[in-house]
Amino acid sequence: GTLTLLVSLGTLGLLLIPRRWALPAVVCLIGALGLLMLSSDTMMSRWMLALQELENWRENTASSIGHRLFNYETAIALMLEKPWWGHGTGAFHTEICRFVIPESECGRFNWHPHNQFFFLGVDHGLVGILLYAGLILSLFKAALSAPTKMPRVVLACLASILLINSMINSPLWSSIESQFFMFMAGLLVSMAWPGKAINAKE
Repeated sequence: GTLTLLVSLGTLGLLLIPRRWALPAVVCLIGALGLLMLSSDTMMSRWMLALQELENWRENTASSIGHRLFNYETAIALMLEKPWWGHGTGAFHTEICRFVIPESECGRFNWHPHNQFFFLGVDHGLVGILLYAGLILSLFKAALSAPTKMPRVVLACLASILLINSMINSPLWSSIESQFFMFMAGLLVSMAWPGKAINAKE
């Protein structure tokens, strides 16, 4: 949540602040959020826990960080087996079980790999990864092509959140998230369509 907030605020700043002030503003924003987190005992305890889980992830794959890193490592191994076209739709849920010891524990790891790019890479290989990357890039392109500021800013922020979320989660797999991102993307792309400005004048 903190990471997606930071990215969306950074995107907002880059689009709304004049170009010559954009980089200093983003640096100041990151610094301010850093100071806020340092001043919060709750946030600091969460960061310390994350660092501890990161250090011991191989011994504790049940932790939040350990679970993700195990899935990342396993997903990469699966992608290397069939890098171009992948193992097929839905294959991640069964193929990962070959790497889980004991296999009876597979149910803790096979829901999704906490990375949408890896998820598509296992199922559909490099082709799937490139198509998904193309989808996200097309959202940024549509945002930058918008004739008015509001859809440009909101669509760019949505695309930024989707990109970051896709690196630490599987937003197209989780039903509520996938519905939110796809419906909002469709709505905002239609608002950002250049022809809207022409139709409005007519």
